[in-house]
Amino acid sequence: MRLATYGLYYTVRNLEAGRLAAEKALAGAEEAMRVAKLSYELGMITLENLTERETAVAEAKK
Repeated sequence: MRLATYGLYYTVRNLEAGRLAAEKALAGAEEAMRVAKLSYELGMITLENLTERETAVAEAKK
C-alpha cells in the first residue's frame, strides 16, 4: 500500500510539472502570436508567418 501511495504521489507531481510546462508554452505561443499580429499589421511579416504563429497556439492548446 505504501509503495502504491508513493507511486501515485510522484505521478501527480509529474503531471503537475507537465501542466505548468504546458501553460508556459501556451503563454509563450500566445505572446509570439500577439507580436506576429502587430508585425503583420505593420507589413513586417507575411500572412504565412502569422498563420504559423496561430498554428503554434492551437498546438499548444492540445
